[in-house]
Amino acid sequence: YNLTNNMLPKTAVKAIILNEDNKILLLQRNPQIRDTDNWDLPGGLVEQDEDPEQALRREVREETNLVIHLKSKATTWKFVRKLDNKTIQVQNYICTTNNSNIILSEEHVQFKWIDLKDIKDYKVKDSSLYQSLLNSK
Repeated sequence: YNLTNNMLPKTAVKAIILNEDNKILLLQRNPQIRDTDNWDLPGGLVEQDEDPEQALRREVREETNLVIHLKSKATTWKFVRKLDNKTIQVQNYICTTNNSNIILSEEHVQFKWIDLKDIKDYKVKDSSLYQSLLNSK
């Protein structure tokens, strides 16, 4: 990404992946790479000329090795990116997967399947993620 041209993407996509027990997948960031060990949904930035749903499938595959099935758009949230103080708009999608063989990328150190109601027990990047998840039912 070229910071000088202010070309970093400003939209992101995240997957609320539900397993057969209706639990959602959370990933814990690798503090050696991300400067934090907070928890997040799988997903990431939508690159230029990339469809948001393509971006979501790509990011989830890169981070977890899962193939997902997008069910519907869910809620949105936002956070301020520390790198350039830009507000990033995030679109959540409800997804399923029929694969439970998670292989994490180096970006994350562990994963958990949690009940949605327990999300507040996990430190996340921005509190607007809590509300967006709790309103996603």
